[in-house]
Amino acid sequence: MQDFHRKYPSSIEAMSVTKRYRINVSTSVKGQHTYDCTVDVEGMSMEEVLAESDRLVALLDARYPAPAP
Repeated sequence: MQDFHRKYPSSIEAMSVTKRYRINVSTSVKGQHTYDCTVDVEGMSMEEVLAESDRLVALLDARYPAPAP
């Protein structure tokens, strides 16, 4: 069975994954940072794409925290 999988990999294994991140960080007159971000992914399921997007937002939130009220 291993020889079969080696010769005929599943479409998921054979598919390459490409990722592109776009991040625009702005600074207001008061010095507050805001950002817009986009994650473009090919070769992954929607669930995986959303997880990747959530990971990026968490990283940006940690780097650019919202100011205290």
